[in-house]
Amino acid sequence: MTQAEFTGLLQEKIDNASHAERVDFSLAICDELLPEYILFAKHEDFGNVPLMEEAINFCKLNRNVEPEDLSVNIDLDELEENIPDVDDFEDFDGSTAMNASCAIFELLEYLSDRETYHIVNIGNYMTDTVEFRLGSTDPTLTSSELDNHPLVFEERKRLLALI
Repeated sequence: MTQAEFTGLLQEKIDNASHAERVDFSLAICDELLPEYILFAKHEDFGNVPLMEEAINFCKLNRNVEPEDLSVNIDLDELEENIPDVDDFEDFDGSTAMNASCAIFELLEYLSDRETYHIVNIGNYMTDTVEFRLGSTDPTLTSSELDNHPLVFEERKRLLALI
C-alpha cells in the first residue's frame, strides 16, 4: 500500500469514526511521537517540552468539549514557535520532532474546528516518522523504497487498525 492509498483508506476510516475514536487515535499518536520531540529538545537545546506536554494534556481534558465552548488556554503562537524548522536542523531528529509537534498542533486544531483532515495529517506524521527513521538508518533508500518498505507497510496497517 502506497502513501496515497494509505491516505485514502485513512480518510475513509476517519470519516466513519466517531469524534471520540478520532481523538483517541490522535492522542495515541501524539503520545507515541512526544519522545521524539523530547530527545530532539535535549540534543539541540531547542523547544519547549512542558508546553507540548501541556497541549497534549489539554486535548485529553477537553476531548469532548464542543468547538464553540472550547477555550484554548495554550498559546498557539508559542506552540508554533517551538515546532522545529527542518531547514534549521540538518539531521533526521529535526524531522521527527517536527512531526511530533505538528501532530499536537493538528489535534488542537481538530478540537477547535472538527475538520477531519487534521486527523489524516496526524496519521501521516506517524508514517513519515517511520520513513525518517528508516532513512536515517539507511540513507541509500530512495523515496520509492521507503514508500514500499515492509516496516512502513506494517505501520500503515497498524494505524488503520487503530481507528
